[in-house]
Amino acid sequence: MRKSLLAIAGLACLIGSSGLFLADDRPTVGSKVLESGWKVAAKSVFTGQYGCASDPTVLKRDGKYRMYYTGLDPETARTVLCLAESVDGQKWSEVATNKRLKGLVLQGRVGDWDENLESGFVVQVGDEYRLYYSGYRDVGDPAKGFPAALGMATSRDGVKFT
Repeated sequence: MRKSLLAIAGLACLIGSSGLFLADDRPTVGSKVLESGWKVAAKSVFTGQYGCASDPTVLKRDGKYRMYYTGLDPETARTVLCLAESVDGQKWSEVATNKRLKGLVLQGRVGDWDENLESGFVVQVGDEYRLYYSGYRDVGDPAKGFPAALGMATSRDGVKFT
């Protein structure tokens, strides 16, 4: 049962994932240029450690980019919020926040309204990071994720959220 839930959650994450676009007003051969002047990268720039990365929010701080994204916890088949860093905005690495699940910054609470987390959006207000997210109860299938609600977690370092 857990493997089938994991497969369903992974598939839903792949279907629902959004691409990362890079701005450039000079089209190049092999890239699809959109009418707005944006071009789609020739291949994905980040897949997450379990092939599930969606709903990115990117902040630039101290010469690095931080990307907060929806990831997957394979042990529970639940969606979680993770963090990766990059110096160029194209090559990403998970931040070592958790021994079992790299990049993990926030996970849901079992049996509560926010068992699954997704669609995180981060803003920095002064010296505080605010991570807004969508949460829902059903395990592993965002299509069943209703009713959903919005939550907010805070952090001083952008890594450890409460």
